[in-house]
Amino acid sequence: RTVRSDRAYRSMGLRLHDYFIARSIDLLKPGGLAAFVSSAGTMDKADCSAREHIAKFADLVAAIRLPQGSFQADAGTDVVVDILFFRKRKPGEAAGDITWLDTDEVRPADSDEIAIRVNRWFAGHPDFVLGAHAVTSGPFGEAYTCLPHPGVDLAEALPAAISRLPEAIYDGEPEAIDRDGDDIDGAGESLPNAPAIREGGYFIASNTALMQMVDGGPVTLPLRKGRSADGVPDKHARIIRKLIPIRDAVREVLKAQELDRPWKPAQIKLRIAWSNFVRVFGPINTTVVSTSEDPETGEVRETHRRPNLQPFLDDPDCWLVASIEDYDLETDTARPGPIFTERVIAPPSAPIITSAADALAVVLNERGHVDVDHIAELLHADADAVIAELDDAIYRDPESGSWQTADAYLSGQVRDKLKA
Repeated sequence: RTVRSDRAYRSMGLRLHDYFIARSIDLLKPGGLAAFVSSAGTMDKADCSAREHIAKFADLVAAIRLPQGSFQADAGTDVVVDILFFRKRKPGEAAGDITWLDTDEVRPADSDEIAIRVNRWFAGHPDFVLGAHAVTSGPFGEAYTCLPHPGVDLAEALPAAISRLPEAIYDGEPEAIDRDGDDIDGAGESLPNAPAIREGGYFIASNTALMQMVDGGPVTLPLRKGRSADGVPDKHARIIRKLIPIRDAVREVLKAQELDRPWKPAQIKLRIAWSNFVRVFGPINTTVVSTSEDPETGEVRETHRRPNLQPFLDDPDCWLVASIEDYDLETDTARPGPIFTERVIAPPSAPIITSAADALAVVLNERGHVDVDHIAELLHADADAVIAELDDAIYRDPESGSWQTADAYLSGQVRDKLKA
């Protein structure tokens, strides 16, 4: 997937993993260190533009390649994964080793298999490759993979590789975090529901200004004036304003159904918002079809343009909004889709509770804290039996008398707590 929603990076055409690394390093403090888990494509692909962008600001400290299947149990994928360690340079500091920008051939092609090319850093540091370079058959032909070494336990090999990483290289200047600080530039006042507004998302501020979330902060959308080519055309701004309540209503319906709460009121809001849009601009998916003929080959090409969606493409929920209506291209008409009247998300399944640990997890999810009485109620047992079964999974705070999880209790002034 190529990231297009971030205007600052749109022209680079970065893949999602590369974008995340580049964006994070841009925000990293000079002298700071960062570690990323990414697919092998970040380091190995022939197009080095993403690596070159990262190298403008940071040096690769080290990298560790994990064999295929390392994340099978956790993520259900066999993809080859790299752990990448970067240090952001300070202003005026010279760049470090840049050999990692290129790839090298580690095994030439033969009559049976293609050549194997990997990042030059891995070619020069084979001890950080926790597997064997190999070729496998993929959906698009032969492709690179990294096979586990027979008899080698990754749980032991990875810590050994980490122990070989450079030490004492951090020289940043940490700053205290003001946890009670005010919103920067009053941005919080402009956000109607900050957690719900994602990067690239449009929203209407409390002062009715049309805004967009850019680089994590609200930015007012400039309107085009006169013959200037800058800014958003007035019609596009009106389309965006009409699509925002549709998007919010769709998300409200989905959230209510996900949590198994009443969703009919949200469906009514959705129908009203959709009807208001269609009355003014026509179907959301209205499509203009044009054809052109190549003068040399005579080939006729057909182009589809969606004028009502084009202004909203930067919003991450653009295609969610597009999916709610059933559009007929022949008649340029649309009718409400299933989300307007039906349940489109299955109700959450009831938790299966067979032990005190299961009940503890359910209670933490529901209430956010340890409630021994409620755990006992779920298990149809008495509180003392629950406490005995949970054993060292929970602790009683000697000061407040409340029960806490081991993770929460065994933090902070642990010695004082254990003495008590």
